[in-house]
Amino acid sequence: MPGIHVNMGLSPCYKLKATHDTAETVEACLSSDGDNHDNQEVKVVISLAEEDNEDHWLLETARLWVGDNITKVSSIQQTPGEPSLLLQAKSIASKTTQFTLPLLDKLDFSCPDEGRLFWMSLNVTGTNENSNETIHWNLVHHKDNVFPQTSHVTSFALSCHAVDVADELTPPVQLQSPFSKTNQQHRRGQDNCPALYPAPEDIVLSLTKPFMRRANYTLGLSTLANRGVSGPIEDNIEEQRKLWEFFDGWSDIDDQTVVAKPFDMDVCFAVFSSVQGINPFDQWQNINPFTIQIPNTNCIVRRGFWAAYKSIKFYTKFRAALNKCLAICDGGCDMIFGGHSQGGAAAIVASIDLIELDPIEIITFGNPRAIVRSQKCTAPDPSRYFRFLNTNIGRRYDYAPFQINIFNERHIGTPMLLDDVNFPLSSPLDDNSCRFPCDLDLHEREIYLERVTAMLTRDCWPIPVARWTAGHYCSYDDECQSLQCQQRSCRDGIR
Repeated sequence: MPGIHVNMGLSPCYKLKATHDTAETVEACLSSDGDNHDNQEVKVVISLAEEDNEDHWLLETARLWVGDNITKVSSIQQTPGEPSLLLQAKSIASKTTQFTLPLLDKLDFSCPDEGRLFWMSLNVTGTNENSNETIHWNLVHHKDNVFPQTSHVTSFALSCHAVDVADELTPPVQLQSPFSKTNQQHRRGQDNCPALYPAPEDIVLSLTKPFMRRANYTLGLSTLANRGVSGPIEDNIEEQRKLWEFFDGWSDIDDQTVVAKPFDMDVCFAVFSSVQGINPFDQWQNINPFTIQIPNTNCIVRRGFWAAYKSIKFYTKFRAALNKCLAICDGGCDMIFGGHSQGGAAAIVASIDLIELDPIEIITFGNPRAIVRSQKCTAPDPSRYFRFLNTNIGRRYDYAPFQINIFNERHIGTPMLLDDVNFPLSSPLDDNSCRFPCDLDLHEREIYLERVTAMLTRDCWPIPVARWTAGHYCSYDDECQSLQCQQRSCRDGIR
Protein backbone atom coordinates (compact mmCIF):
# COMPACT_ATOMS: atom_id res chain seq x y z
CA MET A 1 0.00 0.00 0.00
CA PRO A 2 1.66 3.27 -1.03
CA GLY A 3 1.68 6.28 1.21
CA ILE A 4 1.30 9.77 -0.18
CA HIS A 5 2.78 13.17 0.36
CA VAL A 6 0.38 16.05 -0.10
CA ASN A 7 1.56 19.58 -0.71
CA MET A 8 -1.20 22.11 -1.14
CA GLY A 9 0.27 25.07 -2.98
CA LEU A 10 3.26 27.11 -1.87
CA SER A 11 4.82 27.80 1.52
CA PRO A 12 4.21 28.91 4.23
CA CYS A 13 2.93 25.46 5.09
CA TYR A 14 0.00 24.26 7.10
CA LYS A 15 1.08 20.80 8.25
CA LEU A 16 -1.23 17.82 8.11
CA LYS A 17 -0.76 14.23 9.19
CA ALA A 18 -2.36 10.90 8.33
CA THR A 19 -5.02 9.23 10.45
CA HIS A 20 -5.59 6.08 8.37
CA ASP A 21 -3.64 3.07 9.63
CA THR A 22 -3.03 1.62 6.15
CA ALA A 23 -1.46 4.74 4.66
CA GLU A 24 2.31 4.77 5.18
CA THR A 25 4.66 7.74 5.61
CA VAL A 26 1.92 10.26 4.91
CA GLU A 27 2.63 13.92 5.39
CA ALA A 28 0.88 16.99 4.10
CA CYS A 29 1.28 20.70 3.77
CA LEU A 30 -1.42 23.27 3.11
CA SER A 31 -1.11 26.80 1.85
CA SER A 32 -2.88 28.88 -0.74
CA ASP A 33 -1.42 29.24 -4.21
CA GLY A 34 0.03 32.72 -4.43
CA ASP A 35 -1.25 33.09 -8.00
CA ASN A 36 -4.76 32.04 -7.13
CA HIS A 37 -5.51 33.22 -3.62
CA ASP A 38 -7.38 36.30 -4.80
CA ASN A 39 -9.80 33.94 -6.52
CA GLN A 40 -9.96 31.80 -3.38
CA GLU A 41 -8.50 28.67 -4.94
CA VAL A 42 -6.11 26.20 -3.39
CA LYS A 43 -3.84 24.00 -5.50
CA VAL A 44 -3.47 20.43 -4.23
CA VAL A 45 -0.35 18.50 -5.24
CA ILE A 46 -0.29 14.77 -4.49
CA SER A 47 2.70 12.47 -4.88
CA LEU A 48 3.26 8.81 -4.08
CA ALA A 49 5.76 8.20 -1.32
CA GLU A 50 7.11 4.85 -2.51
CA GLU A 51 9.62 5.39 -5.30
CA ASP A 52 9.28 1.92 -6.83
CA ASN A 53 5.53 1.63 -6.75
CA GLU A 54 3.97 1.08 -10.18
CA ASP A 55 0.34 0.86 -9.13
CA HIS A 56 -2.13 3.20 -10.80
CA TRP A 57 -4.34 5.04 -8.35
CA LEU A 58 -7.44 6.82 -9.62
CA LEU A 59 -8.29 9.87 -7.53
CA GLU A 60 -12.07 9.72 -7.14
CA THR A 61 -12.95 12.40 -4.61
CA ALA A 62 -11.27 15.06 -2.54
CA ARG A 63 -12.86 17.00 0.28
CA LEU A 64 -11.36 19.73 2.41
CA TRP A 65 -12.76 20.68 5.80
CA VAL A 66 -11.87 24.11 7.16
CA GLY A 67 -12.70 25.40 10.60
CA ASP A 68 -11.35 26.40 13.99
CA ASN A 69 -11.22 24.28 17.10
CA ILE A 70 -14.25 25.88 18.69
CA THR A 71 -17.01 26.38 16.16
CA LYS A 72 -18.22 24.79 12.96
CA VAL A 73 -16.89 22.81 10.00
CA SER A 74 -17.36 23.50 6.30
CA SER A 75 -17.16 20.91 3.55
CA ILE A 76 -15.44 22.25 0.44
CA GLN A 77 -15.72 19.97 -2.54
CA GLN A 78 -14.04 19.42 -5.85
CA THR A 79 -15.46 21.31 -8.83
CA PRO A 80 -18.49 19.40 -10.21
CA GLY A 81 -17.62 17.68 -13.45
CA GLU A 82 -13.85 17.93 -12.94
CA PRO A 83 -12.23 14.76 -14.38
CA SER A 84 -10.69 12.16 -12.13
CA LEU A 85 -6.91 12.13 -11.85
CA LEU A 86 -4.54 9.22 -12.42
CA LEU A 87 -1.80 8.79 -9.83
CA GLN A 88 1.09 6.87 -11.39
CA ALA A 89 4.51 7.04 -9.79
CA LYS A 90 6.53 6.13 -12.91
CA SER A 91 4.84 8.28 -15.50
CA ILE A 92 4.20 11.60 -13.76
CA ALA A 93 7.02 14.10 -13.46
CA SER A 94 8.27 14.30 -9.87
CA LYS A 95 5.75 11.57 -9.10
CA THR A 96 2.97 14.07 -8.59
CA THR A 97 -0.38 15.07 -9.93
CA GLN A 98 -2.40 18.11 -9.03
CA PHE A 99 -5.83 19.67 -9.12
CA THR A 100 -7.51 22.78 -7.78
CA LEU A 101 -10.03 23.01 -4.97
CA PRO A 102 -12.10 26.18 -5.37
CA LEU A 103 -13.02 27.59 -1.98
CA LEU A 104 -16.50 28.78 -1.21
CA ASP A 105 -16.87 32.55 -1.11
CA LYS A 106 -18.21 32.32 2.44
CA LEU A 107 -17.07 29.82 5.02
CA ASP A 108 -19.36 28.54 7.75
CA PHE A 109 -17.45 29.41 10.91
CA SER A 110 -16.83 32.46 13.04
CA CYS A 111 -13.65 34.53 13.12
CA PRO A 112 -11.29 33.42 15.89
CA ASP A 113 -8.91 35.60 17.80
CA GLU A 114 -5.73 36.43 15.93
CA GLY A 115 -3.19 33.63 16.20
CA ARG A 116 -5.61 31.01 17.50
CA LEU A 117 -4.88 27.43 16.50
CA PHE A 118 -6.87 26.35 13.44
CA TRP A 119 -7.63 22.85 12.30
CA MET A 120 -8.26 21.44 8.84
CA SER A 121 -8.52 18.06 7.25
CA LEU A 122 -8.19 16.72 3.73
CA ASN A 123 -9.86 13.46 2.73
CA VAL A 124 -8.83 11.81 -0.53
CA THR A 125 -10.40 8.64 -1.95
CA GLY A 126 -8.41 6.62 -4.48
CA THR A 127 -8.94 3.32 -6.29
CA ASN A 128 -6.18 0.98 -7.46
CA GLU A 129 -6.89 0.22 -11.12
CA ASN A 130 -5.13 -3.15 -10.94
CA SER A 131 -6.89 -4.55 -7.86
CA ASN A 132 -9.94 -2.27 -7.59
CA GLU A 133 -8.89 -1.68 -4.00
CA THR A 134 -10.17 1.59 -2.54
CA ILE A 135 -8.38 3.53 0.16
CA HIS A 136 -9.31 6.68 2.05
CA TRP A 137 -6.48 8.99 3.09
CA ASN A 138 -7.52 11.20 6.00
CA LEU A 139 -5.08 14.02 6.71
CA VAL A 140 -5.61 16.33 9.67
CA HIS A 141 -3.78 19.15 11.37
CA HIS A 142 -0.42 18.89 13.10
CA LYS A 143 0.54 20.49 16.42
CA ASP A 144 2.40 23.27 14.58
CA ASN A 145 -0.69 24.35 12.68
CA VAL A 146 -0.70 28.06 13.39
CA PHE A 147 -1.27 30.30 10.40
CA PRO A 148 1.51 32.88 9.98
CA GLN A 149 0.01 36.35 9.90
CA THR A 150 1.60 36.96 6.50
CA SER A 151 0.27 33.74 5.01
CA HIS A 152 -2.12 33.81 2.08
CA VAL A 153 -4.08 31.15 3.97
CA THR A 154 -5.54 33.83 6.21
CA SER A 155 -7.14 35.43 3.17
CA PHE A 156 -9.72 32.66 3.11
CA ALA A 157 -9.48 31.06 6.53
CA LEU A 158 -10.71 34.18 8.30
CA SER A 159 -13.82 34.71 6.18
CA CYS A 160 -16.74 35.37 8.50
CA HIS A 161 -20.03 34.75 6.74
CA ALA A 162 -22.68 32.06 6.84
CA VAL A 163 -23.41 29.64 4.03
CA ASP A 164 -25.39 26.43 3.71
CA VAL A 165 -22.98 23.58 3.01
CA ALA A 166 -24.07 20.00 2.36
CA ASP A 167 -23.10 17.64 5.17
CA GLU A 168 -20.63 14.91 4.21
CA LEU A 169 -20.00 11.60 5.91
CA THR A 170 -16.30 10.92 6.43
CA PRO A 171 -15.10 7.42 5.45
CA PRO A 172 -15.03 4.76 8.15
CA VAL A 173 -12.03 2.82 9.41
CA GLN A 174 -11.74 -0.85 10.29
CA LEU A 175 -13.88 -1.87 13.26
CA GLN A 176 -11.98 -2.11 16.54
CA SER A 177 -12.87 -2.45 20.21
CA PRO A 178 -15.65 0.06 20.88
CA PHE A 179 -14.46 1.37 24.23
CA SER A 180 -11.44 1.50 26.44
CA LYS A 181 -10.68 3.22 29.69
CA THR A 182 -8.44 6.19 29.12
CA ASN A 183 -4.68 5.81 29.14
CA GLN A 184 -3.88 9.33 30.22
CA GLN A 185 -0.18 9.24 29.36
CA HIS A 186 -0.91 8.05 25.81
CA ARG A 187 -3.70 10.57 25.47
CA ARG A 188 -1.55 13.56 26.42
CA GLY A 189 1.16 12.44 24.04
CA GLN A 190 -1.03 13.06 21.00
CA ASP A 191 -1.13 16.26 19.01
CA ASN A 192 -4.33 18.29 18.78
CA CYS A 193 -5.56 17.39 22.27
CA PRO A 194 -6.86 20.26 24.42
CA ALA A 195 -4.69 21.03 27.43
CA LEU A 196 -7.48 20.61 29.97
CA TYR A 197 -7.93 16.93 30.72
CA PRO A 198 -10.21 15.41 33.36
CA ALA A 199 -8.76 13.42 36.22
CA PRO A 200 -8.92 9.64 35.65
CA GLU A 201 -11.35 9.18 38.53
CA ASP A 202 -13.79 11.61 36.87
CA ILE A 203 -13.94 9.75 33.55
CA VAL A 204 -17.13 7.74 33.01
CA LEU A 205 -15.91 6.19 29.75
CA SER A 206 -13.75 7.05 26.75
CA LEU A 207 -14.97 7.26 23.17
CA THR A 208 -12.64 5.67 20.63
CA LYS A 209 -12.42 6.60 16.98
CA PRO A 210 -14.02 3.32 15.82
CA PHE A 211 -17.00 4.02 18.06
CA MET A 212 -17.39 7.55 16.69
CA ARG A 213 -17.23 6.12 13.15
CA ARG A 214 -20.14 3.89 14.05
CA ALA A 215 -21.98 6.83 15.55
CA ASN A 216 -21.35 8.72 12.31
CA TYR A 217 -22.77 5.85 10.28
CA THR A 218 -25.83 5.73 12.51
CA LEU A 219 -26.46 9.44 12.04
CA GLY A 220 -25.94 9.25 8.29
CA LEU A 221 -28.37 6.35 7.99
CA SER A 222 -30.93 8.29 10.01
CA THR A 223 -30.81 10.92 7.26
CA LEU A 224 -31.55 8.25 4.66
CA ALA A 225 -34.38 6.97 6.84
CA ASN A 226 -36.04 10.39 7.00
CA ARG A 227 -38.60 10.78 4.22
CA GLY A 228 -38.60 14.57 4.52
CA VAL A 229 -34.87 14.71 3.77
CA SER A 230 -34.21 11.78 1.42
CA GLY A 231 -37.66 10.94 0.07
CA PRO A 232 -39.26 7.47 0.12
CA ILE A 233 -36.60 4.93 0.95
CA GLU A 234 -37.84 2.62 -1.82
CA ASP A 235 -36.65 5.22 -4.36
CA ASN A 236 -33.09 5.04 -2.97
CA ILE A 237 -32.57 1.33 -2.39
CA GLU A 238 -30.95 0.36 -5.69
CA GLU A 239 -28.48 3.24 -5.59
CA GLN A 240 -27.63 2.60 -1.94
CA ARG A 241 -26.98 -1.10 -2.59
CA LYS A 242 -24.00 -0.05 -4.71
CA LEU A 243 -22.51 1.70 -1.66
CA TRP A 244 -23.11 -0.92 1.05
CA GLU A 245 -22.39 -4.62 1.37
CA PHE A 246 -26.01 -4.98 2.46
CA PHE A 247 -28.82 -2.43 2.30
CA ASP A 248 -32.59 -2.58 2.52
CA GLY A 249 -35.36 -0.27 3.67
CA TRP A 250 -39.11 0.07 4.00
CA SER A 251 -41.73 2.71 4.64
CA ASP A 252 -45.38 3.12 5.51
CA ILE A 253 -47.55 6.16 6.07
CA ASP A 254 -45.64 7.35 9.13
CA ASP A 255 -42.35 5.40 9.42
CA GLN A 256 -39.19 4.43 7.56
CA THR A 257 -36.52 1.95 8.60
CA VAL A 258 -33.20 0.92 7.04
CA VAL A 259 -30.87 -2.03 7.61
CA ALA A 260 -27.31 -1.67 6.29
CA LYS A 261 -23.84 -3.20 6.55
CA PRO A 262 -20.74 -1.28 5.42
CA PHE A 263 -18.09 -3.06 3.39
CA ASP A 264 -15.39 -2.49 5.99
CA MET A 265 -17.23 -3.29 9.22
CA ASP A 266 -18.58 -6.57 10.57
CA VAL A 267 -21.59 -4.67 11.85
CA CYS A 268 -25.24 -4.46 10.80
CA PHE A 269 -27.06 -1.21 11.53
CA ALA A 270 -30.83 -0.96 12.04
CA VAL A 271 -31.81 2.72 12.02
CA PHE A 272 -35.27 4.20 12.47
CA SER A 273 -36.64 7.50 11.18
CA SER A 274 -37.42 10.60 13.17
CA VAL A 275 -40.81 12.30 12.92
CA GLN A 276 -41.78 12.80 9.26
CA GLY A 277 -42.44 16.55 9.19
CA ILE A 278 -46.06 17.56 9.76
CA ASN A 279 -47.43 14.08 9.06
CA PRO A 280 -50.40 13.91 11.49
CA PHE A 281 -50.16 10.12 11.87
CA ASP A 282 -46.50 10.38 12.83
CA GLN A 283 -47.11 13.34 15.13
CA TRP A 284 -49.74 11.34 16.99
CA GLN A 285 -47.34 8.40 17.20
CA ASN A 286 -44.77 10.72 18.79
CA ILE A 287 -47.11 12.04 21.51
CA ASN A 288 -49.28 8.93 22.02
CA PRO A 289 -49.63 8.73 25.83
CA PHE A 290 -50.66 5.05 25.94
CA THR A 291 -48.24 2.30 26.89
CA ILE A 292 -47.53 -1.34 26.11
CA GLN A 293 -45.51 -4.04 27.86
CA ILE A 294 -42.88 -5.64 25.63
CA PRO A 295 -43.63 -9.39 25.43
CA ASN A 296 -41.51 -11.67 27.64
CA THR A 297 -40.02 -8.72 29.55
CA ASN A 298 -40.95 -6.52 32.51
CA CYS A 299 -40.45 -3.39 30.37
CA ILE A 300 -43.32 -0.98 29.69
CA VAL A 301 -42.75 1.51 26.88
CA ARG A 302 -44.62 4.24 25.01
CA ARG A 303 -47.03 2.68 22.51
CA GLY A 304 -46.15 5.21 19.81
CA PHE A 305 -42.46 4.29 19.88
CA TRP A 306 -43.42 0.59 19.81
CA ALA A 307 -45.43 1.29 16.66
CA ALA A 308 -42.53 3.24 15.12
CA TYR A 309 -40.40 0.11 15.48
CA LYS A 310 -42.90 -2.67 14.90
CA SER A 311 -44.80 -1.39 11.88
CA ILE A 312 -47.39 -3.98 10.86
CA LYS A 313 -46.72 -3.31 7.18
CA PHE A 314 -43.03 -4.10 6.98
CA TYR A 315 -41.97 -5.73 10.25
CA THR A 316 -41.73 -9.22 8.73
CA LYS A 317 -39.46 -7.91 5.95
CA PHE A 318 -37.40 -5.98 8.49
CA ARG A 319 -36.77 -9.09 10.61
CA ALA A 320 -35.87 -11.17 7.56
CA ALA A 321 -33.40 -8.48 6.45
CA LEU A 322 -31.79 -8.42 9.90
CA ASN A 323 -31.23 -12.17 9.79
CA LYS A 324 -29.80 -11.96 6.27
CA CYS A 325 -27.46 -9.12 7.17
CA LEU A 326 -26.21 -10.76 10.38
CA ALA A 327 -25.42 -13.97 8.48
CA ILE A 328 -22.96 -12.21 6.13
CA CYS A 329 -20.09 -12.29 8.63
CA ASP A 330 -18.28 -15.46 9.62
CA GLY A 331 -19.60 -16.19 13.09
CA GLY A 332 -22.31 -13.54 12.69
CA CYS A 333 -22.10 -9.76 12.46
CA ASP A 334 -22.48 -7.47 15.44
CA MET A 335 -25.76 -5.56 15.75
CA ILE A 336 -26.28 -1.83 16.35
CA PHE A 337 -29.64 -0.08 16.73
CA GLY A 338 -29.90 3.68 16.42
CA GLY A 339 -31.71 6.77 15.30
CA HIS A 340 -32.35 10.48 15.79
CA SER A 341 -35.26 11.86 17.84
CA GLN A 342 -38.25 9.49 17.68
CA GLY A 343 -36.02 7.10 15.74
CA GLY A 344 -33.72 6.84 18.76
CA ALA A 345 -36.66 6.01 21.03
CA ALA A 346 -37.80 3.36 18.53
CA ALA A 347 -34.26 1.93 18.51
CA ILE A 348 -34.34 1.58 22.30
CA VAL A 349 -37.67 -0.27 22.13
CA ALA A 350 -36.38 -2.50 19.31
CA SER A 351 -33.22 -3.37 21.22
CA ILE A 352 -35.30 -4.65 24.15
CA ASP A 353 -37.74 -6.62 22.00
CA LEU A 354 -34.89 -8.12 19.94
CA ILE A 355 -32.53 -8.64 22.85
CA GLU A 356 -31.72 -12.14 21.55
CA LEU A 357 -29.69 -10.45 18.77
CA ASP A 358 -27.32 -9.25 21.51
CA PRO A 359 -26.75 -5.71 20.15
CA ILE A 360 -23.30 -4.37 21.04
CA GLU A 361 -24.45 -0.73 21.03
CA ILE A 362 -27.58 1.39 20.86
CA ILE A 363 -26.54 4.85 19.63
CA THR A 364 -29.11 7.64 19.68
CA PHE A 365 -29.21 11.39 19.09
CA GLY A 366 -31.68 13.65 20.88
CA ASN A 367 -34.15 10.85 21.64
CA PRO A 368 -37.11 11.38 23.98
CA ARG A 369 -37.66 9.08 26.94
CA ALA A 370 -39.09 5.72 25.89
CA ILE A 371 -39.32 3.50 29.00
CA VAL A 372 -42.21 4.05 31.44
CA ARG A 373 -41.31 3.93 35.13
CA SER A 374 -44.48 2.22 36.40
CA GLN A 375 -42.35 -0.90 36.94
CA LYS A 376 -38.65 -1.63 36.79
CA CYS A 377 -37.31 -2.62 33.36
CA THR A 378 -34.41 -5.03 33.89
CA ALA A 379 -34.05 -6.65 30.45
CA PRO A 380 -31.63 -4.21 28.72
CA ASP A 381 -27.98 -3.72 29.68
CA PRO A 382 -27.57 0.06 30.30
CA SER A 383 -23.83 -0.11 29.55
CA ARG A 384 -24.64 -0.64 25.85
CA TYR A 385 -26.79 2.49 25.45
CA PHE A 386 -25.18 5.79 24.40
CA ARG A 387 -27.16 9.00 23.96
CA PHE A 388 -25.77 12.18 22.38
CA LEU A 389 -27.55 15.36 23.51
CA ASN A 390 -27.00 18.87 22.16
CA THR A 391 -26.29 22.01 24.18
CA ASN A 392 -24.83 25.38 23.23
CA ILE A 393 -22.93 28.26 24.78
CA GLY A 394 -26.21 30.03 25.51
CA ARG A 395 -26.79 27.27 28.09
CA ARG A 396 -29.66 25.87 26.07
CA TYR A 397 -30.61 22.24 25.56
CA ASP A 398 -32.15 20.05 22.87
CA TYR A 399 -35.79 20.04 23.91
CA ALA A 400 -36.69 16.41 23.03
CA PRO A 401 -34.62 14.55 25.67
CA PHE A 402 -35.02 17.22 28.38
CA GLN A 403 -38.67 18.25 28.06
CA ILE A 404 -41.10 18.06 30.97
CA ASN A 405 -41.66 14.41 31.86
CA ILE A 406 -45.45 14.21 31.74
CA PHE A 407 -45.59 10.47 30.98
CA ASN A 408 -43.48 9.28 33.96
CA GLU A 409 -40.73 7.92 31.72
CA ARG A 410 -37.00 7.45 32.05
CA HIS A 411 -33.90 7.34 29.91
CA ILE A 412 -31.45 4.45 29.79
CA GLY A 413 -27.69 4.34 29.27
CA THR A 414 -24.97 6.98 29.27
CA PRO A 415 -25.97 10.58 28.46
CA MET A 416 -23.30 12.64 26.66
CA LEU A 417 -23.78 16.40 26.38
CA LEU A 418 -22.34 17.85 23.17
CA ASP A 419 -21.20 21.46 22.98
CA ASP A 420 -19.05 23.55 20.64
CA VAL A 421 -15.76 21.87 21.70
CA ASN A 422 -16.74 18.34 22.83
CA PHE A 423 -13.71 17.78 25.04
CA PRO A 424 -14.57 16.39 27.44
CA LEU A 425 -18.20 15.54 26.90
CA SER A 426 -20.30 16.00 30.01
CA SER A 427 -22.26 13.12 31.46
CA PRO A 428 -24.58 14.62 34.10
CA LEU A 429 -25.33 12.60 37.22
CA ASP A 430 -29.11 13.04 37.02
CA ASP A 431 -30.05 11.47 33.71
CA ASN A 432 -33.80 12.06 33.90
CA SER A 433 -34.04 15.67 34.99
CA CYS A 434 -35.67 18.33 32.84
CA ARG A 435 -33.11 20.95 31.79
CA PHE A 436 -34.02 24.45 30.73
CA PRO A 437 -34.12 26.57 28.69
CA CYS A 438 -34.71 24.26 25.74
CA ASP A 439 -34.10 25.18 22.11
CA LEU A 440 -35.92 23.53 19.21
CA ASP A 441 -33.05 24.39 16.82
CA LEU A 442 -30.64 22.25 18.85
CA HIS A 443 -32.75 19.21 17.97
CA GLU A 444 -31.77 19.44 14.29
CA ARG A 445 -29.99 16.37 12.93
CA GLU A 446 -27.60 18.59 10.97
CA ILE A 447 -26.13 20.04 14.19
CA TYR A 448 -25.51 16.55 15.57
CA LEU A 449 -23.87 15.50 12.29
CA GLU A 450 -21.71 18.62 12.21
CA ARG A 451 -20.43 17.99 15.73
CA VAL A 452 -19.77 14.29 15.21
CA THR A 453 -17.85 15.14 12.02
CA ALA A 454 -15.83 17.75 13.92
CA MET A 455 -14.90 15.19 16.59
CA LEU A 456 -13.69 12.77 13.91
CA THR A 457 -11.57 15.29 12.03
CA ARG A 458 -9.87 16.69 15.12
CA ASP A 459 -8.14 13.31 15.57
CA CYS A 460 -7.69 13.43 19.33
CA TRP A 461 -8.44 10.03 20.84
CA PRO A 462 -9.95 8.73 22.97
CA ILE A 463 -12.46 11.44 23.88
CA PRO A 464 -13.20 11.41 27.61
CA VAL A 465 -16.75 11.46 28.89
CA ALA A 466 -16.66 12.95 32.37
CA ARG A 467 -18.22 16.28 33.28
CA TRP A 468 -17.31 19.77 32.17
CA THR A 469 -14.12 21.32 33.49
CA ALA A 470 -13.78 24.63 35.35
CA GLY A 471 -14.75 27.64 33.25
CA HIS A 472 -17.20 25.78 31.01
CA TYR A 473 -20.74 27.17 30.79
CA CYS A 474 -23.35 25.30 32.82
CA SER A 475 -26.83 25.54 34.28
CA TYR A 476 -26.81 22.67 36.77
CA ASP A 477 -24.25 21.45 39.34
CA ASP A 478 -24.19 17.87 38.07
CA GLU A 479 -22.83 19.00 34.68
CA CYS A 480 -19.49 20.04 36.28
CA GLN A 481 -16.57 17.95 37.52
CA SER A 482 -16.55 20.01 40.72
CA LEU A 483 -20.34 19.61 41.11
CA GLN A 484 -20.44 23.40 41.39
CA CYS A 485 -22.14 25.56 38.78
CA GLN A 486 -22.00 29.17 39.94
CA GLN A 487 -22.85 32.25 37.91
CA ARG A 488 -23.46 30.06 34.85
CA SER A 489 -19.94 28.58 34.92
CA CYS A 490 -18.32 25.44 36.33
CA ARG A 491 -16.12 26.26 39.33
CA ASP A 492 -12.90 24.71 40.65
CA GLY A 493 -12.87 22.53 43.74
CA ILE A 494 -15.08 19.85 45.24
CA ARG A 495 -18.21 20.68 47.19
